[in-house]
Amino acid sequence: MSLGNSFERGSYLSVYGAPEHQEEHIIDFGRFESLQPQEESLVRLDEEEKIHQTLSSGVPVLLRGRTRSGNSTFLESLSHHYYPNAYTVSGSELGEQASAVSGNDEEWSSKKIEIMRTTLFYRAFRKYVSARNDSDDLTDKFMQSPDPLKFFNEVLERDGQEVLLTIEEALLASSFSQNPDEVAKSFELMADMGKESHIHLTVQMHWSSSEQDALSTAFSGFSEYFLRPLSEGEIKVIIEDLLSNTGIHVDDEVYSAMYHYSGGRPVEAKLAAKVMLVHGLSMRPKEGLFTMREWSEVEALPPRQMLGSSYQSILGSIQHDVGSLSVHEQNTLKTIIAGGEIFEGDLPMVNTLSKLGFIEEYELGYRIKGIIQQQLLGEVFANFKWAGEVKAGTL
Repeated sequence: MSLGNSFERGSYLSVYGAPEHQEEHIIDFGRFESLQPQEESLVRLDEEEKIHQTLSSGVPVLLRGRTRSGNSTFLESLSHHYYPNAYTVSGSELGEQASAVSGNDEEWSSKKIEIMRTTLFYRAFRKYVSARNDSDDLTDKFMQSPDPLKFFNEVLERDGQEVLLTIEEALLASSFSQNPDEVAKSFELMADMGKESHIHLTVQMHWSSSEQDALSTAFSGFSEYFLRPLSEGEIKVIIEDLLSNTGIHVDDEVYSAMYHYSGGRPVEAKLAAKVMLVHGLSMRPKEGLFTMREWSEVEALPPRQMLGSSYQSILGSIQHDVGSLSVHEQNTLKTIIAGGEIFEGDLPMVNTLSKLGFIEEYELGYRIKGIIQQQLLGEVFANFKWAGEVKAGTL
């Protein structure tokens, strides 16, 4: 059976839900729901340890990176391994709460910031004290306190406990206002939270070059981490986990090829493994071993077929990431895609692109990291060749 036929038959096997059967094979494709945040990760454990040590030393962490790069899974796993008391607040929730307050003068601005402050801690505090007999009394005191964060910290100190408090997608909190002063204050409010001794703070923000000056000022006391792409060994770990109990085994050369194909991006690697599984079951390779011969057919699929129902969302996330770069960074990226020469003046842009996992250095200079990323970036820039600048959210 050809790959085209086997893939067409399996292409509707969405990563978020699957049919009950595929010919004579009963497959639990629900395993691919692990594209959603997992409580315990099998990879980036060295980075978890580094961040845990940083937080334990009293330094808050600013976690940066791109969309769909595993930020949520990383934070879930960090909590699972090190912090039994862990609470997350979304930046979008903060923005929604603050945007409900109308008005533009300084008094209204202060009210917006105060609402954000209370929202940040209220849910975490309520969850922490929920099992206690005096939870209602403590909650009343929390709400009446002129400094809820300090009160929360005092309760933790008396209990001999610590918590990990995470603000996820924190950049969305700034969407409540077009006022630069309010936005700067919202960043300063988040940064202020990192000063309490029993509250370990992690702020997760996707990259935005336009916000860098404000962020650098507000979060100057934070340790900034960029979530790196997965290594070749880590790609092997997650693919082996996904293919366990399927009867399909993969030659080591294929793992290496999948790493170079995905660029170390976990979502793309897992979706490629899904296609490989569908193809492997249809071909029933000798002794269940999937070799480079079979992989070459899978790798030849265009992104739309490889990614299936996730194609538009992944293409959109790539476009969003490109739109979050400065025009100079976008131009440097286009130069590298085209195989052009990089000059000394381009190195600051190259450094940013490298930290964000767009590019990698090799013996001849710089190249896009990952075959499928090269293909998707080509599609993104092709849609904007008339404009000269990619903007987030416009694809």
